[in-house]
Amino acid sequence: MEFTRRELVGGALASLALPTIGYANSDLEFTQAIILENLEKSIWLSTNTAAKRAVYVMAAPWCPFCHQLYEAQAAIEHDLDFRFVYMSFRRFGNAVANAYFSDRQDQVGLFYENPNEKNNALSDKSAAFIDEVNTVAGHIMAPAVGSHISGSGGSSSGQSFAYPTVVFMDSQSRLQAMLGAWNSLDYLISESGTATSPEADPGRYSDLVRSPPVRRGVNRNHFAKVKGTYLYSAPRLDAPKVDVLEEGSGYFFEYSAEVDGEQWIGTAPFNNYAGLSWGKKADFFTQ
Repeated sequence: MEFTRRELVGGALASLALPTIGYANSDLEFTQAIILENLEKSIWLSTNTAAKRAVYVMAAPWCPFCHQLYEAQAAIEHDLDFRFVYMSFRRFGNAVANAYFSDRQDQVGLFYENPNEKNNALSDKSAAFIDEVNTVAGHIMAPAVGSHISGSGGSSSGQSFAYPTVVFMDSQSRLQAMLGAWNSLDYLISESGTATSPEADPGRYSDLVRSPPVRRGVNRNHFAKVKGTYLYSAPRLDAPKVDVLEEGSGYFFEYSAEVDGEQWIGTAPFNNYAGLSWGKKADFFTQ
């Protein structure tokens, strides 16, 4: 059997010494299409749910420059939805989760009105789930996003992009990633060719956010049955893709969970961070 990113040594897992916000190695090629697709499939808050075009903002709720970008775009007339893919929540997760369930056209504005808001119908686990889905996908594909970046400014993410980084497909069907971007709004508004997609509605995560997967320990090696077996940042086939395995290659999976009657297994791509890369158990075998 072949192990990639992590190897079994003496019956115990020897993981890479990655920092909390470090990114794991991945065998998936993060093409322009996959980067955009992953952001569409993340859990984001809208600034304009009625817009026909969108840009994706890799953001952190504590970042003052993300707030600055929000205020700058809110001050002008335009037809874009700035979809904030918040990650690395710190203490602001409950307010992000509250805004996620809002029917307001500007959910991001609701968050900034009271970043300490808490929805008593949601647990801390709900906020943590949103954070994990976005942070795992965002930080694993950070180097690929970084290769498309232009501009300057923002709060360091600790990796190859900064908060906020605005990602979009331009009118020539080229992926662009802009740091800061509050000084480039005219260009964004005129050049963004990223049409909104009904299939990317983050509301499809609602049930999982309300009741995050219950993890159970599995602690076994699992191997892909076929070439091209994907891992995702959430236990859904329409979640962001974060890795791909060859036939017979595998990882040490720490957890399992049942979601909508199906079994999923999760492996931790980062040290000291609870987010997982998830695979459908039926796609793997074990010994």
